[in-house]
This record gives sequence, structure tokens and C-alpha cells, in this order.
Amino acid sequence: MSPVIDEIDSSLDPSYDLTTIKVNLKYPKNNYVLNVLDLCPYSLKAKLAFEYKLLVCRDIEYWVSNWNPQAIGNFCKLESRHGFNKFPQLKIQHQQSSEQVWVNDSTEILKTLDATFLENSLFHEKNPALSFEISLLEDWIDESFKIPFFCLQFLNKVNLDKSVMKWTAREDGLIDNLKLKLYVQENINYLLSNFPNKDLACSFAKKRFEEDLLPLVSDRLDCSNAQGAAFLTGNLLSAADLGLYSFLKLLLNFEEAGLVNRRPTLLKFIAAIEGIPLGAIEGNSKSGSNRHKMVIVGNEAPGHIKSAVGSLR
Repeated sequence: MSPVIDEIDSSLDPSYDLTTIKVNLKYPKNNYVLNVLDLCPYSLKAKLAFEYKLLVCRDIEYWVSNWNPQAIGNFCKLESRHGFNKFPQLKIQHQQSSEQVWVNDSTEILKTLDATFLENSLFHEKNPALSFEISLLEDWIDESFKIPFFCLQFLNKVNLDKSVMKWTAREDGLIDNLKLKLYVQENINYLLSNFPNKDLACSFAKKRFEEDLLPLVSDRLDCSNAQGAAFLTGNLLSAADLGLYSFLKLLLNFEEAGLVNRRPTLLKFIAAIEGIPLGAIEGNSKSGSNRHKMVIVGNEAPGHIKSAVGSLR
């Protein structure tokens, strides 16, 4: 049973984008509605987690709903509904009852998926030591990359112009330029509360990536590569890998793309994740077009890890 429009909380803001991805699988138990924000690394990480689960899990029915950035500034409506105001957000509608469960924060969304769909685990809980290591890495990436990333996105004029062009180019026609400016200004004010001016903030961000963060993850990946592994903790994809990939992929859209492009190890890592095909999992020999029935509205379709990032390039 498909959720009706007001079940997807379109009433929260008229700028809600009704262009969604709808995947009908054979044995849906619950409906999953993933609210995401374009150009947000945490939203991209959550989208990729669903894609990865779909490689082997057939009993997922989910919708990815893209919110216009202007809607995010109106936090009070979101908080009055379910007590939080950041993205991504996952709503779980239990089909056997009227119960709704909301999950906020990309890490918690990934943990919820792991607890519900055991295949393609992202935290690898069956190995406690490995799971602990993944959790530490994922948390470190989320927290360490956040401020430098958003400094480059909102405080660098070229990057900000690219973001605004991306948001305003959407076909829904619901972007209000005044509200968008207010949303952008809110983020700029927040970032500048920690820095004297935009130039110093951007210098800090580039230096942080160039000298600290990217060398650390490059060294970690070099160690994995030396042992014949492709990812941060071995040959099994993890939540930490999806978190790192999401930041790196969006950084490639920035004026400072050279921060990533100058490091072959990072490009190899990106290629490894984007090379994960539907048929790569043992026992799943069916082609993507036949695995499940899809009803697609818009220009983005699930079916491959690449599809979740295609619209962001």
C-alpha cells in the first residue's frame, strides 16, 4: 500500500518536492520515507545505504523525497511534528498497524537498516571489534569533515553559486529566491559565528582538508590497499566508507576539487564504491531491470550505487 501525499508530510511546507523515487518490491513489510536535502553529505550517505541494502534485500519499499533548501529554515513545523529538525529523516510506517517511527541522523538511519535488514551489514555487528572500529571511524568522519565542508560550500562564492544553481534548476518550480537567500544566510551566520570572516574560514577549511583530514584517510586506505582490501576496514563496505564517500563525492563539485583529485588513493576508493554492481553479491544473478518492479517519477532511478549520486555531478 502506497503512502498518500499527506502521509509524507507534504503539509509541512508548500515547497515540499513531490517528485519521488518509488520502488515496489515483492514483500513489503513497512513503508520507508527518506527525507533528504540535495548537496548534503549525510543525506547522500542515507540514500546510498538504501541502495546497498537493495542489492540483496527484496522486502523494502521506500521513497526518497528531496526537500527544497528553503523549507529547512522553517524548523518549527518539523520540530512540532516529531521533535527534530535536521536531515536526513526516515519515517517508518508499519503496514500492520498505524504506528509511525521517525529516525533522525544518518548514523541512526544506517543502524536502523542494519537491525531490520541483516544482509549487507554496514556496521558488521557480528564482529564486535570490527563494529567498534567502524563506529569510531564513521563518527570521526561525520564530525571532523562537517565544519570544513560547509565552510567551503557556503562561504566560497563559486561553490555557493553552484549550489544555488543546483537548487534553483529543479523542475518543481517551488524555489522561492527570497526564502533561499534566507536559508543560505542562516548557514553563513552560523559558520561566521566561529570565524572572523569568510576568507579566514575558507582558508581554515582548505588547510584542514589538505593537511589533516584527507592525508589521514588516504593513509588508512593505503594500508588497506597494501593488504589487498579496497575500503577503510577491509574488503567489506561499511558505514564509515559511505560517510567518507559522500563527503569526497560532493567535494568534487567544489572549486577545490583538487583537494581530492590530487590524491590517487581517494580516486581509487571512489571508483571502488561506484563499481559495486547489482550482481556482485553472491546468489543475486538477476539483472537490475528484473529484480523488482519500479515506478519512477522524475529523472532518477535506483538500481545501482551510481544512481544515488548521478544527479549531484
